[in-house]
Amino acid sequence: MLAVTVFLCLPATTTFAQPYERPAESLEELRIDIAWYGAACLLRGEVEETMDGPVTRESLAEETGVDLDLITGWIEARAPENSIAVDVLLRGGEPLRDPPEPFLTILRQRQADCQNLIRSRRVLEAAIDRGALPERSASSAPTPLRAELDPHPFDAERRQRLERAILSVEDVLAAGDYADDIEALLRAIAGRPDLMLGDLRGIDDPDGARRIATGLLLPNPQHVTDLSVAEVQDVITRLEAAPQGPFAAYYAGLVMSNLEVLGQGTPYSGERIEGSDIFVFRNENSTLTCRPIDGSVAIICDPAD
Repeated sequence: MLAVTVFLCLPATTTFAQPYERPAESLEELRIDIAWYGAACLLRGEVEETMDGPVTRESLAEETGVDLDLITGWIEARAPENSIAVDVLLRGGEPLRDPPEPFLTILRQRQADCQNLIRSRRVLEAAIDRGALPERSASSAPTPLRAELDPHPFDAERRQRLERAILSVEDVLAAGDYADDIEALLRAIAGRPDLMLGDLRGIDDPDGARRIATGLLLPNPQHVTDLSVAEVQDVITRLEAAPQGPFAAYYAGLVMSNLEVLGQGTPYSGERIEGSDIFVFRNENSTLTCRPIDGSVAIICDPAD
């Protein structure tokens, strides 16, 4: 039987191709790592000096084969949060000796990204020398689920930065310091200009912060109502493979929003219980009931009685 944990999922920003959380399975994925970390190290500067010499967005594109516009998109998505942290660091005229969280995490992340650029190059060199990885992997090939909806290339480090910012909200509100900066940082990391500090009150445990952060970085499944039969089949397969995984409720939400597709060549059929917000979808082996929480886009699914 399937079981899905409570999960918050709000409207998402543009999804970019990016490194996978799992180990790279091809040389192509290792080159994406280099471009990704290089963009994060460079940010809005024209050039960044590294142990391997100067880096520009153009040199990254030439080195890795990753499209220049994609690299520029990564830079523009990441740069605002770093700018906020730098402003906090330097606001008093002299750099703070002990920058508060989550700004310290943001500043350290860029340093780590520059180091990861160098590390990723060495990993690629070693992989080429060993000859153990193909140029492209089967798992990086297109899947039925369209790229902008696929959560697999998920920016785990961005989620970690967002988690840290979410966990700081209560302390910031209590102290009365940096409230505007934290709110701006939350919006920059999540890519949501309407996000408010008050939306994230009362979250004081890492597991809760991770669920919320993951949900904030994924598309809203209630806004996706045009999945094909193949996409629904793919989503259900993923849901069944990892029913307690970080994307489980997102997958359930996609299926709930596309109940009319079920039964049209999928192994499932689905229905909405009349007069309620409860959804049911089932096959010959299992039945799952799902419902929104408090009228939000948080979803909980349980096996039916």
